[in-house]
Amino acid sequence: MLSDKAPYIVTIVVAGLTWAATHLADRLLSTPIVKYSVQRIATKDSQTIYLTFKNITRDKTFKQLQLILTAPSDGVITTGAVIPVQPASEGDQPYQVAGRTFAFTFPEFQPGWQIEISADYTGSKEPSLRLSSPDQTVYAIKPSIETIIVEYHIQILAALAIFWIVALLVIWVIAARRKPVVRYD
Repeated sequence: MLSDKAPYIVTIVVAGLTWAATHLADRLLSTPIVKYSVQRIATKDSQTIYLTFKNITRDKTFKQLQLILTAPSDGVITTGAVIPVQPASEGDQPYQVAGRTFAFTFPEFQPGWQIEISADYTGSKEPSLRLSSPDQTVYAIKPSIETIIVEYHIQILAALAIFWIVALLVIWVIAARRKPVVRYD
């Protein structure tokens, strides 16, 4: 009796997972998210922080996105660099290093663009990071399940659809191989 209902149960479970993934992805896709990662390299003479920023949204362009790195109170930022990953552009405005602060404004940060920043600093702790835009809210998030869902939501939905089709085919083949039970009453 359960084997007759198995395709329906699998379909309902896969449909529920697909609906949940789609709903979650829609919510996250409507959020202005910039994924960033931090890597710190320390040597005897200096410390360097490498930041990678990626606009993982598919339809949001950030205008005048301002990044500020501030060294701890016992340190300074000595040098910095902005490295756009093609096709990204850093624009015409140079970055500014002044004492404890490294500031840079991206005139435009298109979907899919990635920019890397490096800054040499002194002090007991890593510089603090602030990211802002005058036009809209920006959520700067380190790599997590949220960023994976936003960045790869199409692939996730395609994988769920393929899983659903394969599960239905497997159940159909198993059901076709079973011999019907003949009952003589």
